[in-house]
Amino acid sequence: MRTILVIEDEQPLREAICDILEFEGYIVFQAENGKDGVEQTLQHLPDIILCDVMMPVMNGKEVLAALRLKETTRLIPFIFITALSGRSDIRSAMELGADDYINKPVTRDELLGAITARLKKSDVILKKTRHTAELESINKDLNAFAQAVSHDLKTPLRAVDGYTKMLHDDYAGILDKDGLRYLETIRSNSAKMRELIDGLLEFSRQRKTEIAHSRVNMNNLARSVIADIRYEKNYKIPEIILGDIPDAGCDEKMMRQVFVNLLSNAIKYSGKKDKPVIEIGHSVINNESVYYVKDNGVGFDMKYYSKLFGVFHRLHSQNEFKGIGIGLSIVKEIIEKHGGRVWAEGIVDEGTTFYFSLPELAGNPS
Repeated sequence: MRTILVIEDEQPLREAICDILEFEGYIVFQAENGKDGVEQTLQHLPDIILCDVMMPVMNGKEVLAALRLKETTRLIPFIFITALSGRSDIRSAMELGADDYINKPVTRDELLGAITARLKKSDVILKKTRHTAELESINKDLNAFAQAVSHDLKTPLRAVDGYTKMLHDDYAGILDKDGLRYLETIRSNSAKMRELIDGLLEFSRQRKTEIAHSRVNMNNLARSVIADIRYEKNYKIPEIILGDIPDAGCDEKMMRQVFVNLLSNAIKYSGKKDKPVIEIGHSVINNESVYYVKDNGVGFDMKYYSKLFGVFHRLHSQNEFKGIGIGLSIVKEIIEKHGGRVWAEGIVDEGTTFYFSLPELAGNPS
C-alpha cells in the first residue's frame, strides 16, 4: 500500500484531503504544522508528501529544504498545496526542488492526477537508482575479484616461466629443434599472460583511484611524455607535432597516463608508414574543450568502432601489431572519471584521431 503524508494547518481542508486519499486506498498520515511534518516524514518515510506553504512553526519551503538535505528523504516526491498562485511563488517552489504545485481550492481530480503522475515518476527514479547501485556493487565485486585473481595467477605463472628458463638453460644442448621451439612458445605465451595480468591490475587500479585535481600545464605534460617515450623506445620515433594546448584542471598522473597510452598507440599503428607523423592539438567543439592525438597510420574501419574501447578488444591481429588491448580502456576510464568523454575517428590506411574532452571547469580552472 502506498503511503502519503499530508502537512496542512487548516484542519477541515486536511481532513477533506485525507478522506479523498483514504477512499482511494492510500495509507495517510497527518501533520498540522511543518515541524510535525518533518518528524513524521523521518518516522514513516512516506511515498509522497502533500504540503501547505504558509504554516506556523515551520513553513512549507523550510520543510522541503530540510528534507532535501537528508539522504533518506531527499528523493521523496513533494507537492505544494497552497493559495499562493503568483508566478514568482511557483518558480521559487520549483527552485527549492518541489515536484509539483497545486493551487487551492483543491479538486479531487487534480489532486489524484498529480499524485499518480509523481508516484509513477518516483518509481522510475527509484528503479534507476537501485539499478545504478546494483551495477556499482557488481563493478566493485568484479574489481576486487579481478585483482585477487590477477595476484593469484602470478605465482604459478612465475613457476612456469622459471622452470621453462631452467629447461632451456640446462637442456638446450639435448633438445632438438622442435623441443626448443616448444620451449620458446611456452615462454612467449607466459610473457603475454604476464602482460594481460598486469593490464588487468592496472585497469582495476585506475577504477579505484580517486582524482586529485590541480591546474596542469598540458603543454609541459605532453612534452614530458614525448621526451620519456623518445628515451625509452629503442627504435625511431615518428615526427610529433605539439600544438599550443591549454591548461586543464585534472589529475596530473592520470592525464600523463592518457597521453602515454594515446601516443604509444599512435606510434605503434603509424610505425609502418614511410613518413609517420603524429599531431597533438586542441580545439573547441560545441563549447567543449577537446584535446586530440592524430596519426597517419593504419587507421581502422568505423564499423568496428563499438569494440575500440573494450577491455582486451583489438581491431588488429597480434601478428600485425603487438599489444593486449587495455590501453584505450584505461584512457576511457580516466577521462570519464573526470566527467569528460573520449571518442575516435579512423579511416583505413589514412590514420586515426583520438579525441578527449574535459568539462568546462576542468578545462578552464580558475
